[in-house]
Amino acid sequence: MSLLDRPLSEQAAAIAAGEVDPGELLDETLARFEERNPELNAIVATFPEESREMLRSAPNGPLRGVPIVVKDEWPLPWRAQQFGAPKSIAPFAPGESGVYRALRDAGAVIAGVGNMHELGASSTGNASVYGPAHNPWDTERCPGGSSSGPGSSVGGRLVAAAVGADGIGSIRYPAAYCGVTGLKPTFGRSAMEGHHLAPITQTIVSGPLATDAGGCRLLGSALFREELPAGDAAGLRIGVVRNAISEDCQPEVREACDEAIEALREAVDRLKQQLGDAVVVLAGVADGKAALVAGVSGAAAGRVKAGELLAHIAGLTGGKGGGRPDMAQGGGNDGPALISALQGVEAWVAQRLGASA
Repeated sequence: MSLLDRPLSEQAAAIAAGEVDPGELLDETLARFEERNPELNAIVATFPEESREMLRSAPNGPLRGVPIVVKDEWPLPWRAQQFGAPKSIAPFAPGESGVYRALRDAGAVIAGVGNMHELGASSTGNASVYGPAHNPWDTERCPGGSSSGPGSSVGGRLVAAAVGADGIGSIRYPAAYCGVTGLKPTFGRSAMEGHHLAPITQTIVSGPLATDAGGCRLLGSALFREELPAGDAAGLRIGVVRNAISEDCQPEVREACDEAIEALREAVDRLKQQLGDAVVVLAGVADGKAALVAGVSGAAAGRVKAGELLAHIAGLTGGKGGGRPDMAQGGGNDGPALISALQGVEAWVAQRLGASA
């Protein structure tokens, strides 16, 4: 599997360890743009020389050498933002936006500019002077907007992370539509200098989109200019919201979600019975790998060490997701992967308990 298909944290770690030449990773990224972007129209501008210059002068920061896409809402020193609109409507100039400076100071490389719904005026990404962006899982469908290009580029694994902007859903829509993780930060926390509405907005913020939550945390740290520590999932529970909004979907979607919820509940119940009063927490799925966190206590604690269980869970992999493997190699975020992982945990725990009986 190409490093481009791995999460942002793994790309950054491989470069920091000297296992990967960041120049080669940039070249591979630009080649993937050429290969996949014609179907997605997620990237509307590239500038290889400027990207390579960013890499040559990159400090040894947490994102050193990692390629990032930036929404067409932020000025760069060599390119004005255009907002997906004709230049006659949006006559803005190049400049060092806060997003550019945050990425530069973290050592990241801006590899391209992401498409967006014209003037950020809708949640689809279907209207843009560059043409509509497309969903990487089904190019006949929209990727969500207005950060359509960032969502599509991350979902299509053109890059592991991108910077969008969100006022009333412009990061969260494409994250949901494209099967990636997106974060709208607290207002005023992330880089906003250079945004045309920064002096007057009370809703718009810059924010990360990434293939997983860890990538959002890493890119968010750069945008916030503060390290965001990894959270502790111990004691968290899986919540299921039932209301008119959550039920407003096609019957097939509701049935699939209900089946996944029930299968997860049954698997967790069986595991709890095996472990006594152990707690099993679902953390998520990324790139076809089910990520679970478990804590062991009570009667089972003397026979199954929590560290051993966590180490085993960390190595579990689930089934591939649906959609278009040619556009997003490495899997997706699907219920079967979670269920497969839980079943694997069950089998491992049963073996351990049997051996220690």
